[in-house]
Amino acid sequence: MSGSNTSIPWLRLTIEGLAIVASILIAFAIDAWWQSELEEGEEHQILISLQDEFQAHRATLERKEADWTKRKQSIERLLQAMHSGEMPPPAVMDTLLDDLTYPSTWDPGSGARDALIASGRLELIDNLDLRNRLSAWEGTVDEVRDNEQSARDMILTILNPFIAEHGVPMDRLLATTNGSWPVPLASDLEAERAYRSLLADPAFENYAAIRYVWLQLHEYREAIEFADSVLVAIRAELNE
Repeated sequence: MSGSNTSIPWLRLTIEGLAIVASILIAFAIDAWWQSELEEGEEHQILISLQDEFQAHRATLERKEADWTKRKQSIERLLQAMHSGEMPPPAVMDTLLDDLTYPSTWDPGSGARDALIASGRLELIDNLDLRNRLSAWEGTVDEVRDNEQSARDMILTILNPFIAEHGVPMDRLLATTNGSWPVPLASDLEAERAYRSLLADPAFENYAAIRYVWLQLHEYREAIEFADSVLVAIRAELNE
């Protein structure tokens, strides 16, 4: 049996092998680059959505801060009237009591931030400080909402029934908020009689004082400042 003179082309096989490895590495690199581009584009869209959302939060909080500041002034006037014994005119009392018994609460709803956290894609945002602030936002919201909800429960279950038991014409208060009423309202004479009885009751002064203390306006200011810090971080990421 004669030996073969055929030699193995090691050089060619090595070159071909290196070419295959290089093509695989290039494919991986291209795929990684493309994935990075996609994630960068997605991050940009997320940041835009978050910016819109927190601008809306800030505007709402500013309106609420201004609204509750006005209502707090009404409660102060009520407390002063009880202390001095000088009752404002019935039309003014309508507004003061409406402000006292206003049960509104803030519900920011579920938006881009909540969806981002629920989907587990918060890590798409590179800025660690921004991620931390987005995570902490819920606590800021709870600070405002918990106080509002406690006041609302007290108004609906205690304060409103107490006022109604004194014969206060609730239609006049409700018409102040609604702007109209489907039937004629109680007269000024009827309202004045009920309002005098109400202001003379020490229990009512206690309820008004509790409502006054629950108006923690600084919580709205702190929430506004927190929203501002989130917006600053978002704009920095967007290079604005």
